[in-house]
Amino acid sequence: MLNIVTRATSESQVNVQARKGSRGDSKLWASAHQPFEEGSIAFNTQVIEHPGSSYSNIAGELGSPGDHDMGHDSQLLHMKGNYGATQLSALLSNTRIDSANNLQSYPSEDWDIQRRFMDIGRRQTISEHTHWQFNLTINQMENKAFILSQSVGSPESFFITDSTSYLLDTFIQTELNNETSFILGSSYDKLEGDNVSAGTLNTEIDSWRYTLYSQINHKVSDSGRLIAGAQYLSLIHI
Repeated sequence: MLNIVTRATSESQVNVQARKGSRGDSKLWASAHQPFEEGSIAFNTQVIEHPGSSYSNIAGELGSPGDHDMGHDSQLLHMKGNYGATQLSALLSNTRIDSANNLQSYPSEDWDIQRRFMDIGRRQTISEHTHWQFNLTINQMENKAFILSQSVGSPESFFITDSTSYLLDTFIQTELNNETSFILGSSYDKLEGDNVSAGTLNTEIDSWRYTLYSQINHKVSDSGRLIAGAQYLSLIHI
């Protein structure tokens, strides 16, 4: 295993690690962190390559006949930062799997999974006893793979599952006294996506939900707390 620290100081840090295995697998990690006057930013990345072994199918067995690899590789990038009362987190990742023959109904290979994620939030002080908080989250994922022809009785084709979700949440919290606090908030989330197999749309999702909520927290003792809340929910599915 090779471990290299390229730079490490009290103000900024960069760390790189690499490993090469005896069977051809390799891993690379790298991270960087930089503070500044009113916040900081950090990056983490990871690259993995794993050739794996292979297996053989004969005609009549589950999946298509022939030799199939079982390797996988992935790439990941994560960023996290803050500036004052605002925080941001983002993630990009891609994973490729040579074979996914464990899917009994539709054995598949060359499976590619991509994910994109972002969350931004802010906490703002309104007064000595009251603050406001806001969060926006976006999450997107796409799965794509070959369907092996023997299991579906047709030429090789792709299946693709694509989905995107959004979540917006905001609330105000105020301290009524030393023992009691009150929260009033609302949230909105939306999910949309579809599944396409061999060029045919199998599933389509388009739904959203709106929520209003309130909550009272009351400290009854050093080890006990009483919580009461109410919620209104409106859900629409198309």
